[in-house]
Amino acid sequence: MSGDSLRRRAVNTVAQNPPSIEELARLNELWSYDIVDTEQDPRFDEIVQLAAVICKVDLAAISLVESQRLWLKAKIGLPAELQSEGSFCRVVVSNRAPLVIRDAAADPDFCDSSLTRSGIRSYLGYPLESPSGAILGSLCALDRKPRDWSLLECDTIRILASQVVARLDLRRANAELMQLWEERRDIETRSLAGRRADERRLASELHEGLGQDLTGLTLMVKAVRSCSREAATCADLEKIEKIMRGTIDYCRRLARASTAFGFIHGSLRESLERFLDGVNELSNLRCELNWRTTVALRDRAVAYNIYRIAQEAVTNAVRHSGGRRIHVQFGVHNERLVMEVDDDGRGIDPRLAGGSGVGIETMRFRARTYGGGLEVLPRVPRGTRIRCEIPLPLSNSQG
Repeated sequence: MSGDSLRRRAVNTVAQNPPSIEELARLNELWSYDIVDTEQDPRFDEIVQLAAVICKVDLAAISLVESQRLWLKAKIGLPAELQSEGSFCRVVVSNRAPLVIRDAAADPDFCDSSLTRSGIRSYLGYPLESPSGAILGSLCALDRKPRDWSLLECDTIRILASQVVARLDLRRANAELMQLWEERRDIETRSLAGRRADERRLASELHEGLGQDLTGLTLMVKAVRSCSREAATCADLEKIEKIMRGTIDYCRRLARASTAFGFIHGSLRESLERFLDGVNELSNLRCELNWRTTVALRDRAVAYNIYRIAQEAVTNAVRHSGGRRIHVQFGVHNERLVMEVDDDGRGIDPRLAGGSGVGIETMRFRARTYGGGLEVLPRVPRGTRIRCEIPLPLSNSQG
């Protein structure tokens, strides 16, 4: 539950019936679990069922005590909600101790209770104590006839009460982890968006800025050559012009190969084909793409990050593998898009396969952002494989 929700609930409670500071702290702890008024949960139902079976009763419950009501997270034979005032479970919370009632009708403290008037005669309840010491409610077993509760039954309820708290803590911890994950994913997504903007700006500057400047210089060289009357000078200027044109072409191809420039238009497959064509032109390696799926990627951001992972993996292989071939393969397995980038180079030391280099960490970073994972594996007999899996919403058309 968010801090704002806790504050609103606390304000409403104080307005209705001002509690003590200690009670308000207990209620805040209870509400921090965000458990009250939630859907039925079989993990808690099982505990109540076990308590009822061992105690041989038809009535049992996990009760969570608020100021004005007693809400039952799991129950057998009882309504979902009871009055808190005068309830047996409220006594457990107030006394911070177990409560054993043999015959409520004969007990002057409980004979006028609404539960007693409804036919409940005996009660066994243990407090649900959080790690901070707050009593959230109780786990209880009830009977419609007077009875003595055995030591086994008391121990059972005590142990099961600790299990209820353990599951509440686990549920809260999972919710907090999920919130942290969402916050981290949001930060990573914004970080990747910023990086993508930087890459586009770099590609534009490299392609349009430097490329245009070189084009201008080439035209100037050409103009000077056309005015020169010395054959040797003209020949030299022609060589310079040729070199500059080659540099312009290289600059533009480099912009597409080294940034996400090539992903601005087209599908993931088309973008990768253009990128690998550029790598083939700029290196001595042979790059191949094997697209073994007909799925389309609906999320453009996901497709972009898969493209960047593939681009980083291929670039690493070009720079470091020492091989002659790179094979990029896409497929689908168990509703996850699987990408493998293989090279036939010198391979990677198995002890370093979990590498923490910037390039590998960036690829893992991108995969984790969309719930996936990435492995760096040695290939047999030689080479390295980078395998990435990402769960995706899929459709039956080419991606």
